[in-house]
Amino acid sequence: MSIPVYRRDEESEPETKPRTIIEVKTSELKPHPRNEKIYGHREDVSDLVALIKERGRIVNNLVINADKVIISGHRRWLAAQELKYETVPCEILPPMSPEDELEELIHYNASRVKTLEQRIREGITLEEVYKVKNKASSLANLKQNKTDTDNVTISEEYIDDAPKGSTREEVAKEAGIPSGKTYERGKSVIIAVDKLIESGNEEDADLLLAILNKSVSAAADLAKEDVLSSLSDDDKHDLKIGKKSVRSVVPRLKDNGSGKRTKTQYAYVKKNIKIMDSVAKELKITGIAGYTDNQTQRIREDIGVIISNLQDLLHDDTVNT
Repeated sequence: MSIPVYRRDEESEPETKPRTIIEVKTSELKPHPRNEKIYGHREDVSDLVALIKERGRIVNNLVINADKVIISGHRRWLAAQELKYETVPCEILPPMSPEDELEELIHYNASRVKTLEQRIREGITLEEVYKVKNKASSLANLKQNKTDTDNVTISEEYIDDAPKGSTREEVAKEAGIPSGKTYERGKSVIIAVDKLIESGNEEDADLLLAILNKSVSAAADLAKEDVLSSLSDDDKHDLKIGKKSVRSVVPRLKDNGSGKRTKTQYAYVKKNIKIMDSVAKELKITGIAGYTDNQTQRIREDIGVIISNLQDLLHDDTVNT
């Protein structure tokens, strides 16, 4: 059976851009390859099926690209399959880059109720997108400002470094995660989870995800390979049901008699964090003689990353850049 195409009242909601909306065969649509990776494959659409039955139609059009890959509406598509709909109404997006499509995929899911795992996976995806876009933008700026002494090849290698502190914070904000530090710790857990799943160890992967929903910091401690592999099956079971806490089973570093030295090193590093923070703020005002604004900004971002890494190492975020 076919269903009617639903269009919003143009007078109540004016369009800023013309949209192409057509009926597409349900069997010809394809899920976006990253949708399952971000949001999982255990989609219960029974509530949506009931709602569509009640209304007699799919109210919101699916959004697809020219290849009939779904950008928005995966759950509606699954519901349409259960209801045996032959066609569904689809809005076709204009041609865009793979990175833009990924951004659209995430932005269309902005109002969705998401687990912390899903939000972190959104962050990982956005980080990939921003890395590609930032590299292209930085390379374009370098070529535009290129002098006889510039080395474009070296610059490209530099641009391809790990995401900087500002990007980490931007990713966290976009994904609805409290801070860049929380995102980084959560990301380490998700990376560990994916490795466990690839190796066939889904039990340990499920354990990490269960802990992640309670505490990002505890899950990050548990995700360390030498920690997780050292636990007994009983410990893992007790952790999963909440009988034990991660803090009670994660091995502590033994005092090797160097406590005083460690405390001194901590104070030394923390003092230098404050110095670097002060330098970074000064650079924002004065810049660096002989350097472009973009180069100065990159140096400030590098300092920010160093500070953030040291804070993570010390488990101390009392100094913020």
